[in-house]
Amino acid sequence: MLSDSNERAPFLVPFIVALLLGIPASILWHFVSTQYGLLVSGITILLGLSCGLGARFAGSGYHPAGSAIIATMILIVINISITTILVMSVESGQPVLATLQTLVSHGSFTDFANQCAIVGGNTFIRYPVALYAAYLVSDAS
Repeated sequence: MLSDSNERAPFLVPFIVALLLGIPASILWHFVSTQYGLLVSGITILLGLSCGLGARFAGSGYHPAGSAIIATMILIVINISITTILVMSVESGQPVLATLQTLVSHGSFTDFANQCAIVGGNTFIRYPVALYAAYLVSDAS
């Protein structure tokens, strides 16, 4: 009788912890993709698992799947964007900072978005699997 049935699950703390635990997996994802030229789907699933664990530990008994999924999605978008900038710099023969400066100063963001779709679309199936892994791991039951 004292509990509120409409009590909302916490979001901010599980979200921040999920991001903090997902960053090392994101760094590993970039290291493997830049050093070996591989886009390993296992590392993307590891990204989802680490975000899900971070949200689960910080969720304090709730099911913080929303924060885990959003943190995973943000890190996936950041990974795709950084990889796209790296691909664009290799294609143009410029350093990464020069490519980024050109893109910001007078580049077309529609071209950047199209290039992101090409880079992310090559291995699209692993992103939903990572989001599903983040959902399953964040479940406390």
